[in-house]
Amino acid sequence: MGIEGSPPTALVQITVQADWTDVVTEALRSNSTGTFWISCYKRGSPSVHGTAKVSAGENERKALFTGHDGVDVETITNYSFKVKVPEYDGFEVEVYGSGRRSNISKISCLDVSPEGALFVVGSEDGTIRIGETESERITVTLASTDIKSIVANLA
Repeated sequence: MGIEGSPPTALVQITVQADWTDVVTEALRSNSTGTFWISCYKRGSPSVHGTAKVSAGENERKALFTGHDGVDVETITNYSFKVKVPEYDGFEVEVYGSGRRSNISKISCLDVSPEGALFVVGSEDGTIRIGETESERITVTLASTDIKSIVANLA
């Protein structure tokens, strides 16, 4: 059972094509359209694999997002949008990008504590970040060298 006897919540995982911000940048730069994939997963439900189309609006500096194939997409800003999944009881999540490459390594895994208060994110570069789900704030960052040191001291 979950918190205070309630059943555990089935979390929805949304995965977006890694270079989606590049697709947006190119659509805005060339006043054209582009597409990228969005995959949605929920335990006990079929996966939803949709696409998002981005186009330059009448004002070439404004991106317009639309969803297809089981996902609804709503524009927030040029580099953020809201994904709604009707198949998952209207579940929605906001996705944010910077519009430029960052030096943060790709996320390779994610987990949430049983009580739902904390989350842990592992990156391809070996960094682990621990954060609070309520505040959405990273509170601890451990580099791969820190982790090796901790493990060595446990042995």
